[in-house]
Order: sequence, then structure tokens, then C-alpha cells
Amino acid sequence: MKKFLSVLALAAMMMLPVYGTITWQGKNIPAGVKANGAKVVKAAKLGDFQIYAGTMDVPEIAAAFAKNFPGKKLTSDGFFLIIDGKKITVGSLVARGLVYGITHAAEKLNNYSAPRPFGQDRIVPGTAKTDLKYKYFSNPAFDIRGFVVCSFNNVHGTFAEWMIRNRYNAGFGSIRFTDDYYDAVTNFGIPWYTSGHSLYYWLPGSYSKTNPEFFPLIDGKRKTYRGNYATHVQLNVGNKGLQDLVVNRIVDFAKKYPECKYIALSVNDGGGWGESPEERAFDDPEEYKRRVYSTRFFRFANLIAERVAKINPDIKIVTLAYLRCVEPPKLEKLSSNIVVKLCTYRRCYKCRLNDPECRVNRRWNKLLTDWKRFGNPIHIYDYIRLGGSPEFPLPDLRIIQKDLQYYKSIGVTGYDTEINVDGGPVVRAAPKFRGKGFYRSKPEDHERYWTGVKMVFHQLGKILWNPELDYEQSQKEYFANYFGPAGDAMHKVFKLVEKRWKEDKACYVWSGAYTNFPQMLFKRGDAKLLNQYLAEAVKAAAGNPYYAENVKKDAELIRGLWITQMDAKSKELHLVNGKGVLNNGDFVSRSKKGAIPAKYPSKIELAIKGDQLHLKGEFIQPAGTIIAQNPGRDGSRDFGDTFEIFVDAGPGNAKDGSYQFIVTAGGGLWDGQLRSSEWNSTTTVKTTVKKDRWSADVVIPLKELGYNKITKGMILRANFVIIRNKLKDISGWSSTALEGRSSLGNVVVE
Repeated sequence: MKKFLSVLALAAMMMLPVYGTITWQGKNIPAGVKANGAKVVKAAKLGDFQIYAGTMDVPEIAAAFAKNFPGKKLTSDGFFLIIDGKKITVGSLVARGLVYGITHAAEKLNNYSAPRPFGQDRIVPGTAKTDLKYKYFSNPAFDIRGFVVCSFNNVHGTFAEWMIRNRYNAGFGSIRFTDDYYDAVTNFGIPWYTSGHSLYYWLPGSYSKTNPEFFPLIDGKRKTYRGNYATHVQLNVGNKGLQDLVVNRIVDFAKKYPECKYIALSVNDGGGWGESPEERAFDDPEEYKRRVYSTRFFRFANLIAERVAKINPDIKIVTLAYLRCVEPPKLEKLSSNIVVKLCTYRRCYKCRLNDPECRVNRRWNKLLTDWKRFGNPIHIYDYIRLGGSPEFPLPDLRIIQKDLQYYKSIGVTGYDTEINVDGGPVVRAAPKFRGKGFYRSKPEDHERYWTGVKMVFHQLGKILWNPELDYEQSQKEYFANYFGPAGDAMHKVFKLVEKRWKEDKACYVWSGAYTNFPQMLFKRGDAKLLNQYLAEAVKAAAGNPYYAENVKKDAELIRGLWITQMDAKSKELHLVNGKGVLNNGDFVSRSKKGAIPAKYPSKIELAIKGDQLHLKGEFIQPAGTIIAQNPGRDGSRDFGDTFEIFVDAGPGNAKDGSYQFIVTAGGGLWDGQLRSSEWNSTTTVKTTVKKDRWSADVVIPLKELGYNKITKGMILRANFVIIRNKLKDISGWSSTALEGRSSLGNVVVE
């Protein structure tokens, strides 16, 4: 009985906004809950509904399932739901499955919608259906469905509650915050999984004093760090003492947190790979020449995973295939307890991952299929938050749905994406943080963020559960449930966004830089359309406070941010008679406080000659600070000081998005499309280095960029960035961002 009641209390508590004042763990539960053999929750706000909810070891639940779904079998956290008028029966193998079922019942009975974590998911009074007959049985397509939490300390109770209402079951939190959030998440029936960069956790910075040999040897010195977090530094993975330490710490961690079966062992963010004989002994020579460290890291991961498995065979070691370790290692096998998470860090979100026509995604699909040869569980680590303007409902989930269908067909078992949780008071768990609130910067920023992205993550939960879902119908239901009579008008707003996203033929790659989507996508006259649709929605929702409030928040975002952003002005340079100059006053330097006047002098002369763009740059800095490297064509070693040129694709190559040219002070050239070096041009480079300056002459064939005809009035979207590495200075013309189409300025040919 105790086990059943805890399950029932969990399910009831999760529906707090729906079923009335039912609080956590049996406290302050009203008379509607009967803790007797009837196992009933009486939901006053929905009339006299009786809810029979339990796991499959409860005889009444098992009998109802066998009778109504003969021959069916529940797996993972699948559930069944039976609505027979005022009687609701829900069953699952695990507690969270009951919450999925009760939430689905509310969707069918009350047009319930829970698209945002912090409020605005109330039931509209008087909407309950009391004569519905409905049966539903479903298992998830993926065992692991969740988020990697960014720009917030971790998954907390309030966010976990939202996750479970939307059928997510995995909050991958940073391992260093386990003490703070373990109870908050597991109390909601969601397993605590650790993921992400974690080498720093297994080797705390304090070991730099006692065991400096555990750290990487870089330029003849051990690169150490302080505290329990580090980036741009890895570990001396070949050191046996370090290996012993990591094994022991993982085993101890598992004992302390027995519910945590997925434990992260992944590279730290950034570079910082060492050169000691112990480290080099783990390398593949061919990889090392290309600055790839997959074999080095996964040799280490194999050693650790095999030793951990002998002590605790239930533990899964979660690794990231990321940056310099994104390629499969040149090993015969991986330990069977290793889970590989492929980080699709630079994929294109305009095309499905297995689209053979997409140059960017061809690489990612090959990586995915190559990883499959080991036979280990593979999860996808995605980046749907898209960097950029986070208040915009992108990407179009139709592409993600096709990806999920593909992933399922090839045996991928898990999927999670980064997300900016950013906020909300921790109200039911983790009392250490109760009442303090966590926000991206201000409460209103957090409110605006979730106003913009709520539909994307709400609907993602549905297609993650069932990639074959009728997404068009699901989207219609969302607008009807959340906006009521204003649903059709609000749907027009988002249909316009989807239309403009589809019309923009350029590939889109996730960027950490700010992307002004309204400026990039909307066209002349769209502001008028948006205002028209919003006026229709406001009128339709009038008289219903709940729907009117939902419309109001979206209208404030669209009028106050989208429409304002679409009119943002870009920097301009006019090439009079095909020539123009950027002087030092035209550049800004990056700083913690934003853009500031350029610290060091730069000058760039531009000229259009025939179908070529000629650039002559001179970059001045203190004597002795220039780092002149020449890694060759498309080399992957350190670039040193660079002059970087970004140009949007012309009409003839619209799908390519944009191009990047990295000119090194030593005369090297890297050119590519959206960070992919598969694309190459016939660009030529010549550099000269003097004591206190260096110069570069660059000739770019515009026809190869899609500009088939150079005409008067033509606009080249471009940016020019200078990186002085030793001085830690990044200067740019239109922006100091190293990518992002909305950061480009206009070069006007006259």
C-alpha cells in the first residue's frame, strides 16, 4: 500500500494546476484523496472524476490493462489511459508514466496545455468533458528524452515538473551540481543523469599541488586549474595514477547517488591537449597530425569503463563525441558500458541530417553511421536552442521530426538538446534555493524567453515520444488549447515565421553568436501582417482572462522585440567606383562590457575588379606580439594571428548560407562554408610580417560564392575580423562575432 500511495501522490501532485490543492508527499491533501482500498483521487475542479492510477504491480491496474489492451506490452516509461465518463484509469511500469497519463487525460478532457515551466498552464474553468470514452496505449520511441541545461545552474524541481508533463524523462545536469539538485529531480520520478564536460570533476584542481603529473603537458609546462571546473584544458589520460583516481571517484559517486546510472566521463570544453609521452602513447599518429584526439580519449574511456564495470556493472559511462573527439576512434571496440553522445555541434537545421544534398549534414550523417560500427548505445546531443535570438520559435520541428524518424530507424536510443532553462522559483524541492529565483538576467527576460520558445519545446516532447505523430494536427491542438478562441489568429503568426524560414534557402548552423532572426527572415510588410494577426487574437480572446493573458504576453514579445528587431540597421560601406576603405575608427574590439573602440589600429582597402573582391589589410600591434603561423591550406593546427573574412552566399549559391576565409599572418588559408572545410575556393593569399605590423593581400573570386554578375547597387553581406592572439584581442567591423549571418554588414557596390 505504501508504494502505491507514493506513486499516486506523485501523479496527483504533478497535476497541481489541474486537480486542485494537492501538495507533495501527502501533506495538505484534501478530503478528495482516499487512502484506502479504493485507491481514488477525487478531483473537485474537474467534477467527480475518479482517478485510478498505479504501476503494473497493482492488481487492479494490471487487470484493466489486460482487459482493454490484449496482447500489448508496456516498455520503458510507456503508459495506458482509459477514460470512461467520470472514471479515469492510468497505468505504467514507472511512476512518471502515471503523470504522462494523467496529463494526457487533462488534454483530452479539458484542452489542457503545459507549454512553459513556470505558470500559464492552468485549466480553464468549466471546460471538462464528463461523457468522453477514450482508450490510449503508447510506448516511447526513445528510452532517453531530455535536455542538457545551459546558462542556469541545473535542472531544479520546477523545471523537472514541466519536463514530466511533456513526457521528457532525462535532465542531464552538470555533474558538479549533483549535491544541489539530485533530490529535486529524482523526487519527480526523473532519473538523475550526468552529462556534458566532466574531466574537471574527476580531477579537482586541488591535485595541481600534490599531483601535477595528472595534468597535461603543454609547451613544456603542466597546465593546471583551480577549483572544480575548467575549460580549455584536458587531463594526462595516459597516467596510471590518474586512471586509478578517476575509477575510484566514479565508484564512490555511484555509491553516494544510487539512482544515477548514467555517469559522465567526457572531455572538457575547448582544447588543451597535452604533449607528454604518456599522453602521446594513447594517440593514433594519423589523427594526431590532424589535431584529432578521439583515439587518445576513448582509449582512456575504455580503461575506465572496463574497470568500473567489474565493480558496478549497472553503471553506464556517458561520453561525448565532441570537437576534437567527434570522429570515431581507431579502436577495435568500445567497452560495452559506454554510451556515446554525438554532439551535432555544427549541423544544419534547415535540412534533415541524412539529406545527401546538404554539404554540411553529409559530414554529420557519416559521423553518425561510422559510430554505429561499435554497436554501443548512441544518443544524439542536439542544439535546438540555436544560440542567437532565443525568443524566436525555431527551428521548424518538421525537420527535427524527420531526423527522429531516421534516428529511430537506425537504432539511436536517446536524444537530448541543450536548453536555456534560466529561471523560475524552486517551489517544491531543493529548499536551499527556495524563494531566491534563478533568471537569465532579470525575471522579465526569463518570461520573454519562454514566451518565445514554449511551442518548440512543448511540441518536441510529443514528437520525441512518437516521431510518427501528425505534427500539423498537434500544432493546431496546441494553439486551440493555449489560446482558445484566439488560436487561429495566433497560428497565423507562427505560420508566417515558418513560411519565412522555409523561403530563406540558406543552410543554418547553430551559432553561439547572437542571431537576429527577425531582421534575417522577415520581409517588408510583415510588421503590418503581424499587427493584424495580433489584433484579431486580442479581439477573439476578449472576455476570457486566461486566454487574454496568454495572447497579451505573446503580443508584448512580438510587438516589443520581433517588430523592433526586424528594423535593425546594419553597418554599411559604399564602394564608390568599386573601391572603399575601412580605417581604424570603423572597427570595434570585444570586451566583457560589449563592443568598445578598437584597441589596435587596422586598415582594410577593398576593391571590386571584374568578378573578384580584392582586400589589402594592414594590422598594427606592439612589437614582439605577432604570432605568424602557416598551417597550410585548411590546416587544423593553431592559426596564430588571423584576418578573417565572412561573406554571405550570392544568389547562385543561396543554400550555402555564408563563407569564411581565415588568413594567417604566416600566409596560411582556411576557407569553408558554415565552418565546413569541404568547400574550397581558388582564393589567393599573400602576407608580409614586420616588427610591429603585418599585412595581407587577399583575392576572392566572387563567382565561386554565387555572385554570377557584379552590378551597380549590388550588396555583399560581409564582415572583417582581426584576431591578435597574444594580446587576446578580437576586433571587427560590423561585429566581433566569428559567425552568424545577422552579424554581417552591407558592402554596397557603386
